Amino acid sequence: MNILFFNHGDITSVPGSGIQRVTHNLSMQFIKEEGIKCYLAFYARSTEILNTVFTDKIQLNNGEEDVEPLSDFIVKHKIDFVIFQHVLVDEALGRVRRSVDKAKNCKIIYCIHTSPVSSLTKPSIQAEFFRLVRGITVKISIKRIITGLLPRFVYNFYAKRHTQKRFSQYNKYSDKIVLLSEHQINEYCEISGIPFEMRNKITAIPNPLTFDKDIPVEFDKKQNEVLVVSRLSERHKRITYILKIWREFQKKYEGYNYRLVLVGSGEDERYVKNTNNINILMREGKNVSFEGSQDPTEYYKRASIFMMTSNCEGFPMTLLEAQQTGVVPVVFDSFSAVRDVIEDHYNGLLVEHKNFTQFADSLAFLMQYPEERKRMAANAMQSCKKFSPENVVKKWINLFEELQRQ
Repeated sequence: MNILFFNHGDITSVPGSGIQRVTHNLSMQFIKEEGIKCYLAFYARSTEILNTVFTDKIQLNNGEEDVEPLSDFIVKHKIDFVIFQHVLVDEALGRVRRSVDKAKNCKIIYCIHTSPVSSLTKPSIQAEFFRLVRGITVKISIKRIITGLLPRFVYNFYAKRHTQKRFSQYNKYSDKIVLLSEHQINEYCEISGIPFEMRNKITAIPNPLTFDKDIPVEFDKKQNEVLVVSRLSERHKRITYILKIWREFQKKYEGYNYRLVLVGSGEDERYVKNTNNINILMREGKNVSFEGSQDPTEYYKRASIFMMTSNCEGFPMTLLEAQQTGVVPVVFDSFSAVRDVIEDHYNGLLVEHKNFTQFADSLAFLMQYPEERKRMAANAMQSCKKFSPENVVKKWINLFEELQRQ
């Protein structure tokens, strides 16, 4: 069996975006477990040192002339499945459909790595105003501020219409659409308006674990650290919620000698570091540290608690990474896929969305009762094994076999 991954950028084995890691890890597992040959089509070449397992690659131009070279590549390598991962060129799916139809005996699988309802999250007016005033992204910020000021029903109407147009392309050109969670299937069907008779086109396969299954975890070496690993983007990640919760925790609970560590960077880094809550926390010496963009592995190994306050997520890889390394997650119950990962008080804590007091209390609970925290950490390390690369690849193989029978 031969698979062609289609991604906007070249894939590297060095730490990068979640989609890059997933694509690299899936390729490794396909080859290791099933003897599948993996190929790659992409637009943007990487400047990183590449060390990947693809048998061959093709770099494409952004134009209609892509169709013939891609068709030739698919025929030459006897490609059975083209798996769309992350492509920024709107017309790419239609072009690949024409290439596949010329090649014959090849199917297109489109993977959606975000929540189907992510477009319903309004821009952060405060973050956009900050960038506007400082001249960082003036035109984009003006547009987002105007959009963010729309009444909710008006915003939802236009957001749904735009998303439905995009999803209709997936429905039209794909042989199978793969979401990241069973909970997202109804969300996708509702927003895309897909006819009932076409709903068998949609399935769900989660992302596999990122870290090696033998990564060492030593509970005795865990430190009094609360960890955040995230892109610093206010619209979806709501990093300012983290700071608000931490400030409330510090005011309500004294004597808990814990440190908040934030790993990551992003478009709203300057905004986050200039908010009132962080200024007060820094002034009062409340143990907050911004580490920037780093390999998070060592941070996971020593942290005890993980925080996530996202408005929406596709499938939160950082939650799995935290669980795999014995870090107990505390998360707002704000997106459907969180229920795939966390069972409340078993392998983590779920908090009512935007209930900052409950979130602060949940942090204090884990600090106050270390045996409970260790119990949840052990459960988390066990429960996340269902997302092992071996188990996830089995789901992919079942999907391939289903499509070949059609």
